[in-house]
Amino acid sequence: KKLSVPIETFAYPFGAYLAELGTRVSRAAYLGGAGLGPSAVQGLGSLPYMSRIEIRGDEALSDFLHLLPWHGEGTPFCG
Repeated sequence: KKLSVPIETFAYPFGAYLAELGTRVSRAAYLGGAGLGPSAVQGLGSLPYMSRIEIRGDEALSDFLHLLPWHGEGTPFCG
């Protein structure tokens, strides 16, 4: 509010999703919410809880590519 910037998305504390909190996020008119989850596959039905995969920065590029839904296929980094 002080920055005069609308807040349109919600980040779940520590990436954890609770159904009650998801309901509150939807009722508060956020456009979406993000937490940590096992999948990078999203859809319109997952907007209240879009899962992110944690990337720590110590993974090799090949390990990172395998986290993607398409496993890096079609990129010059995938053999």
